[in-house]
Amino acid sequence: MDKRVVFAVAGSGKTSSIIDSLNINSKCLIVTYTDNNTRHLKNRVTKKLGIIPSGIRIYSYFTFLYSFCFKPICGCDITTKGINFNFPLPQYSQRAKKIVMNIILIIMTEFMLADLQNYSLSLMSYLA
Repeated sequence: MDKRVVFAVAGSGKTSSIIDSLNINSKCLIVTYTDNNTRHLKNRVTKKLGIIPSGIRIYSYFTFLYSFCFKPICGCDITTKGINFNFPLPQYSQRAKKIVMNIILIIMTEFMLADLQNYSLSLMSYLA
């Protein structure tokens, strides 16, 4: 599978397109918004390949952010349930936190702009 990002409206065939392009040797990161869709994608991959290969990772949006952004910065010693900001980050993590927060802000802004643009296009076609 080549490097690509798939954005499309509901029912357009994103899942089928992604699943059809996977094979047992694929290396792929799939990030979806809901936990329900995460389970659905895992079931579809398992149905096609028999297992979820080690090269295919499927995460919900917030699990991805927690696993790849929050947890690496704050470390693995999280003893509370949920996120606790009562303790300052270690000094070496301060710069990394700013960089990751800027990346998250950019990603969230792009998603919001894409949603706004899709909404505007839908509204304009509805009004036309």
